[in-house]
Amino acid sequence: MEDYFADYDVYSDDSIVNILPDGIECSDGRKILFDECARNYYHHIGSKPDAKYIGEKDADDGSFIFYCSPHPVMVKFLPRFLSKSVQQRMTDWEKQMNKYGYLFFREQHSVGTKTDRDGILLLKNWKH
Repeated sequence: MEDYFADYDVYSDDSIVNILPDGIECSDGRKILFDECARNYYHHIGSKPDAKYIGEKDADDGSFIFYCSPHPVMVKFLPRFLSKSVQQRMTDWEKQMNKYGYLFFREQHSVGTKTDRDGILLLKNWKH
């Protein structure tokens, strides 16, 4: 399991083009496939095979972790001026994915993130 979390990509929510019944389209052409994430979640974390958990939601951090192949993908929600709050936008996303039958675990497993001396999250492979 350590190798799976050794690396991951990070996208801001602004770089997400669309949420579809089978996955998420990113602005760089990547597609996060929900069925693939559910298989990886079951393999790495364990869950009922029919539960369709696709990742983890960390409301405190404002992020989702999707269990993609070959490594996880984080979608980080950033504050926006004159827009819905980070928490509301995350809730809207989660409701849409729940509508398609997919779920998130609500506790964050360690994905090897690091913080600087002031506790600021240093994101690896940031894509915005």
